[in-house]
Amino acid sequence: MIDNKHNEKWAGSQNAALLEEATEKLLQRTDSAVDALRSRIWVLVGELHGEHNGHNGHSTDSGEWKALHDALRTLSALRDGCISQQHRRENHGGSKNPTCGEAAND
Repeated sequence: MIDNKHNEKWAGSQNAALLEEATEKLLQRTDSAVDALRSRIWVLVGELHGEHNGHNGHSTDSGEWKALHDALRTLSALRDGCISQQHRRENHGGSKNPTCGEAAND
């Protein structure tokens, strides 16, 4: 069973994070998206548990499980990259390869 209300929430949060250009907002949006993803995963885990107890539940073979885990990996990589770039900027004078909404140093 796919719950479109929950699916739209985590997908919308992920899209907002991926499109954000300002570093601080990007980190906030990434955290928010990860929270929405984890909430959806917990709903699916509950459904899976119900399936094991003889109720109609949610299979881990569904495309949604893969999409959730792919989204978590993508957001984690994005967040890690922004944190690394912030560290370089603060401790090593910036970056020649801008990401996370910052301009390149010339």
